[in-house]
Amino acid sequence: MERTDNSLIAKDFKKSDNPYYVAITAFRSIFGLPMNFRFLFLLAFFLLQAISFAEAGEMAKLTLIKGPDLGGHGSIMEDCGGRLTLKENNDADDLRRSLAEYFCEGEYSIVLDGPAGKIVTLFGSFYFKKERGFLIIRKKDSKGIWVEELQAYPERKWHSVPAEGMYGSFEVFYVPAPRFRTRISSIKWGKWWEGPLPNIN
Repeated sequence: MERTDNSLIAKDFKKSDNPYYVAITAFRSIFGLPMNFRFLFLLAFFLLQAISFAEAGEMAKLTLIKGPDLGGHGSIMEDCGGRLTLKENNDADDLRRSLAEYFCEGEYSIVLDGPAGKIVTLFGSFYFKKERGFLIIRKKDSKGIWVEELQAYPERKWHSVPAEGMYGSFEVFYVPAPRFRTRISSIKWGKWWEGPLPNIN
């Protein structure tokens, strides 16, 4: 029976096979720095990577939920349950392409996660047009929010909604249209208007 000698295996292991040794050698040849400077460089590199990952984790996320139309405009028995998740900066200019359940009769609600200051707008028309109403939502803290009734806000002015329980606080600006809560057709991230108030026309 052939004996395996770990010491012989260790001798056969070349330094060039060690990724750490290769990285240190590369930094030494490129930068010509002493070991302590190389260590600081590597530490700074990994810290920057950690910061970039943390910033990516701070991006907002919207979940659009479609459920039965409880307002009597469609059949409550109709199977209309849809869900669409949009990450920040990913606009949806035509929900017919993004949401399979777009054409069934149903009411929308949203869940919005992300840090304070994030803004998203729900439009009743395709391609971010305003003639069928819109609702702007701006987060005021880092807690998630759930907007269940999209038409329950004062019209054409900023309205503040306080935090409640596990849900955070937010502001809304609502321009009404008939059956707006059933007709969300496009979604846009960020501030798209100039000045404090959105252009309604």
